[in-house]
Amino acid sequence: MEEGSITVPIVKNYVDDLVLVHEEDVEQAIAVAWQRWGQKIEGSAAVALAAILNGKVPQRPALVILTGGNIQPEIHRQILAKHAAPRED
Repeated sequence: MEEGSITVPIVKNYVDDLVLVHEEDVEQAIAVAWQRWGQKIEGSAAVALAAILNGKVPQRPALVILTGGNIQPEIHRQILAKHAAPRED
């Protein structure tokens, strides 16, 4: 982070907890978003969904806002092929 960044003070003030997810979990969340809802999301959008899907956010109800679909088409196809499952409509 650059010097004088406001990120750390904001996080200290408003964030209650942080959880970590693995890259594999992020890929799985990208696939789930496509298979269940037909939404193409990028990795940064999939992080919160990955935490929910892996039980790292046990509180319910929980809200996840999925924003960002800037994923290269080839990368998206590779992830979907790796985590193939029938799409639920």
